[in-house]
Amino acid sequence: MRAIGFDTETIQGRPYTFQLSCGETRVFYENRSLSPKRLRTAFFNWLLRSSQDGDVLFSYNLAFEIAVLWRDELDILCKNRFAWRAPGVFVRGVAENPTPFFECWLSGKRTVRVVDACKYFGDGERTPLEKVAKAFLAKYRKLKHPTYLGERMPRKSEREYFIKYAMTDAIITEELGKIILQWHETLAELDPWKRGEICPSNRAVCRRRTLRG
Repeated sequence: MRAIGFDTETIQGRPYTFQLSCGETRVFYENRSLSPKRLRTAFFNWLLRSSQDGDVLFSYNLAFEIAVLWRDELDILCKNRFAWRAPGVFVRGVAENPTPFFECWLSGKRTVRVVDACKYFGDGERTPLEKVAKAFLAKYRKLKHPTYLGERMPRKSEREYFIKYAMTDAIITEELGKIILQWHETLAELDPWKRGEICPSNRAVCRRRTLRG
């Protein structure tokens, strides 16, 4: 079971990039057309090509990522619980309440889960990623966001920093995902029936540190 960090960036609400981090693998996909379908297709094509059965993708604001992936099909998210199909892919999940989550069945052979990491940290409120990184990770820090973030594409002179900024969020989320998987292993040792149940409903049992102070 691998932890994979997952993040997206948008321009005025339209899908621009997605980032994935898994060990030495770093994926930065740029969707200059801002087409929701093109970004979604590239994302699921990567899962079909490169994921392993049991992988868990961790986002730090999954409700946002879900809305980005299905921006052109928001009607499927209106009832909160949703299902979606594409060649080789079946997705079922929860768009927002009580916890965003979705599971992918790929080519009928692999299952990949996508989980909201921020639900495991803090006390019911969305703790900023910067604060969580400082509390839990010695090596990584969130970078200062570009002033144009979400408004326009980076210029040539800005591109290197933009990619570094975007990828760092995915790397931090991957590292937090590794911690969450370790928490779930501990939970499974206490209760074998919980083994493999990667879902933020267990966060109160898993959490070992607070972010107050």
